[in-house]
Amino acid sequence: MEPKFCIAIPTINRKDLLVEALEYYAKTIPKVTKLILDNGYQGIEPMDEGTWVWENDYGGVSESWNRLMRKAWMNAFTHVLMLNDDVILQKGEEEILAIINKYPNSFQVCKPIHNWSSFILPVEVYNQLGPFDERFKKCFFEDNDYHYRLQLRNIHINYTEDLNPQ
Repeated sequence: MEPKFCIAIPTINRKDLLVEALEYYAKTIPKVTKLILDNGYQGIEPMDEGTWVWENDYGGVSESWNRLMRKAWMNAFTHVLMLNDDVILQKGEEEILAIINKYPNSFQVCKPIHNWSSFILPVEVYNQLGPFDERFKKCFFEDNDYHYRLQLRNIHINYTEDLNPQ
């Protein structure tokens, strides 16, 4: 099956940075769906028809990632490129697909210098491993926990410079 990916971005109180990123993505990859979870009721407007925005009360990073992963699954995406709201990943659709196709069933995270500011999670891996642990409300260790769980299940983790934001 051909991979179908979306970009997912949770945000809270960073509308100024997110708008800059969305403007860039609307111009460079308008055909790629962007899922935005606005945890701060900031009135974010879609930049193109491929941008979907939901408002939500902030329940932590894990809850946001889980909500976006469920939206991706419900809309038949095979991979989610999760980005922080201040990241502008200067890659085109073909480049992102090449990264996914290189390791289609692997969790891909940018090298530790940026940690989890950008990662690709196959929906199949997410369904196999389960959701991010929402007990990490505002603790900021949900990424460490998920990374550890991936290792325990022997799920391949690809550390790549291809996802480093520029």
